Amino acid sequence: MALALFTLFFLLRDRLAILGATRSLLPMTDDEATYFFHRIAGMTHATIYGTVVVALIQGGLGGLIFYLVGIPNALLWGAAMSCLSLIPTAGAFVIWIPAAIVLAAQGHWAKAAIVGAWGAVVVASVDNILFPTLVGKEMRLHTLPVFLAILGGLSLFGAAGLVLGPVILAATVTLLEIIKRRTA
Repeated sequence: MALALFTLFFLLRDRLAILGATRSLLPMTDDEATYFFHRIAGMTHATIYGTVVVALIQGGLGGLIFYLVGIPNALLWGAAMSCLSLIPTAGAFVIWIPAAIVLAAQGHWAKAAIVGAWGAVVVASVDNILFPTLVGKEMRLHTLPVFLAILGGLSLFGAAGLVLGPVILAATVTLLEIIKRRTA
């Protein structure tokens, strides 16, 4: 963690110098390099924005069902689900699955079934449907390639692949567009 923070400090401080050095190494014109970096930055921002929006929606939906079935402190649990949804290896299920189990253990079978079904069908599917749509809109791509890039990124890079998968897709599509323009 200390190494990551140390590295991040210098990457942020020397960002312009690093970008300039990287630009000078690319076999592109200035306009092509500007377009390339603009698309990569846009995809990075869209991925972060999509992650935050999806986390807020998942927490809101989870908190809503908690409120409707009468679980105390539903707002707190919804906020906790939002925070956990920002972590790719965790998620809202870390809250709603134990809640359904506790409700079942207390004899509230109907409430447990409602929380479990809502969590599995509604809360969990928000991530799989909304996130690729939000990210794909920024990249002007169909949802399917973005979804596959997210899955590929997660399988290759782990949690970091949530951002790296779509960014690599954006870089590839942008490079193909530049090649297409050059050969047209």
